Amino acid sequence: MGWIAVMTVVASVFTIQAQLSDTTNPTSVDPKLIEWQNSRIPKEYVIAAVNIVGINCLDTSIVYSIANLHAGD
Repeated sequence: MGWIAVMTVVASVFTIQAQLSDTTNPTSVDPKLIEWQNSRIPKEYVIAAVNIVGINCLDTSIVYSIANLHAGD
């Protein structure tokens, strides 16, 4: 019977602790991050350059043609 009373007290302490309010200050967020997340109007970009690195067994011109990305697109 004493074991049940101890477990009830321990459980009630954890329950009371879980109900305490959060007192941490909110952190600031960069407005550009919020703007990026909420953007709904698509923007067009121009590809300045395409560099292919890290391939050993393929010709870079083949990879360019497969990717279909070209400077100025």
